[in-house]
Amino acid sequence: MDAVQYCLDKAAPLGSNAYYALLWLPPAAKAQVVALLALRQELLDIPAKVSDGQLGLTKLNWWRDEIRRTAAGSAQHPVSMVLQPLLAERADMVAELRRMSDGIELLLQTGRINDDQALQLLCHQLGATPWKLAAQIVATCSPAEAGYAAAIGDGLHLLEMLQQLSHAAQRGLVLAPVSMLQRHGLTVERLAAGDGGAGFAALAAEIGAAVRAHFALARAQLAGRTPRALRFLAAEMKMAEATLGEIERDGLANLQQRRISLTPLRKLWISWKTVRFG
Repeated sequence: MDAVQYCLDKAAPLGSNAYYALLWLPPAAKAQVVALLALRQELLDIPAKVSDGQLGLTKLNWWRDEIRRTAAGSAQHPVSMVLQPLLAERADMVAELRRMSDGIELLLQTGRINDDQALQLLCHQLGATPWKLAAQIVATCSPAEAGYAAAIGDGLHLLEMLQQLSHAAQRGLVLAPVSMLQRHGLTVERLAAGDGGAGFAALAAEIGAAVRAHFALARAQLAGRTPRALRFLAAEMKMAEATLGEIERDGLANLQQRRISLTPLRKLWISWKTVRFG
């Protein structure tokens, strides 16, 4: 398996939202965007798959060293091999990649997020940052266009968090802030057991409203149609909105037992229509 295919399998496998959103990007830009998203996924996999905190920090520090090696032209991992030419041209991106790793350290140290401010920071590190960088790979972005990408990234990260809440809690990883759980009368134990009931539905509704607010902020950044080069972001956003709509129609409390996803045909239609018409 070559390095680009490894990144595709990691971050944009066949049938995923990212697969359809990135389908029409130019090959060189697509490879770098997929590698960036694959790095994000490699980092997210550490707290998701490693139960020992010290081992998790060891893995995280390996990736921090690998980012430095990649910037120096000595990449070892398939993901960073694809990113290496990009970082050779864009040294300013290195600090942003390091910021992504900082968000993972918070989860490894505590296994939870204390308050809304910490969640906002985590969304910025693992949502806004990679998607803003993706936009900058594809096009020369104005401040408004970078803000558009960042707001979409925030919303995408929150939706991902919403879909993983109960499953992550079963592994001891609490993705919703403790303050948010308390607002809805939820304990970590109830969240992990899947018996959150009305409290979980209220929690999910709050997160869903935040997702929509970030997407509304994204649209407010740009007056008129999205530039063609950035329509892959609009496609991601519209697929996420459609997914959230399906979650709400199914019943927010049911999200504890199942994960909702659009059909591949619907994803393809949304993506094609968005990229074609804006």
